[in-house]
Amino acid sequence: MANIDTVFMIYSYLSREELGLERIDNEASAYYLLYVFEENSLLPRNELVKIYNDTAPLKMPSELPESYIGPFENLKDLNQYAFALCDTQNANQVALVSLQNFNETIKTANTPSDFKQILLEHSNLLANPDKDKKKSLFGKLFN
Repeated sequence: MANIDTVFMIYSYLSREELGLERIDNEASAYYLLYVFEENSLLPRNELVKIYNDTAPLKMPSELPESYIGPFENLKDLNQYAFALCDTQNANQVALVSLQNFNETIKTANTPSDFKQILLEHSNLLANPDKDKKKSLFGKLFN
């Protein structure tokens, strides 16, 4: 797997009504990931769903809009998911960015490099603590 510098995760706190979900249950509002991408592309949804199913305590509603991942009951659960994603993607760090900060960055950035820099400045950066510890035998031989 290729090394990824930063995975960007855009999230928002949404109600079930805002998501257009008819069934209202105990999870009336929660955090949801809206976009997950690295510098060159979106990350494959099937990988994101697998990590969610392996790590999240809540079940993902089947009627959730296709690009969304969640629900996350609190920011702690979202951070745990971010660390798991960082680990499985072999990324150096994850940048958790609220939808509000993401939209502000779009308005103020003039170039792609400005966009990335401002986005990093307005995010919660989580470094992968196991990035350098986990080299496999092949990684040690060929790096």
